[in-house]
Amino acid sequence: MKLATFEISTPAGPLPRIGAAVDGRLVDFSAAYAAHLDRADPGCDAQRLASLLFPGDMVAFIGAGDVGRRAADEAVNAAAVVDEAFGARTSYRPNEVRLLAPVTRPRVIRDFLTFEGHTEFYQQNHVVWKRIKAGFIQREKKYGVSKRYLNAFAFMAGSAPDRATTRVLMSKIGDQWDPIVWQEKHYFDGYKKWANQN
Repeated sequence: MKLATFEISTPAGPLPRIGAAVDGRLVDFSAAYAAHLDRADPGCDAQRLASLLFPGDMVAFIGAGDVGRRAADEAVNAAAVVDEAFGARTSYRPNEVRLLAPVTRPRVIRDFLTFEGHTEFYQQNHVVWKRIKAGFIQREKKYGVSKRYLNAFAFMAGSAPDRATTRVLMSKIGDQWDPIVWQEKHYFDGYKKWANQN
């Protein structure tokens, strides 16, 4: 399942949604899971329960662990048979939404101790570095650059592993490492050393 974050247009303005790309469509987890709950347990407060499991934030969803993953599977199955629930569509064509970086604001970026572990994480979770990088660049254009942003971007680039991008970012960071991102300076130094190798 390829996770996605996207915006849908509403009368009140753009609304961020989380979901998955399935069979050429983007499934809206919250709307589709509400449809599932409405069919599985009529009378429950399906919309409220779905919004608790699937807020418009991928970090919060990932924090739901296996419970969230099982609910996401149910949402995908429901979207295959139900087009709308409670006035909300369960899926969209890609040209009907604005795609965002899948994880728009990491809570904390932690290391996985080895570059090999990072690469494995990307592969196992179908994380596409090209999209993550595009999201960081888009965010920079919209909000500007901060020390934390540069450090987070460098961490993700090194984890990809994208040595060239990491090298450029490390030169911008200099010695301004961010302890929230790196936790300990030796992790920062290790990435910097790796980035500057030929």
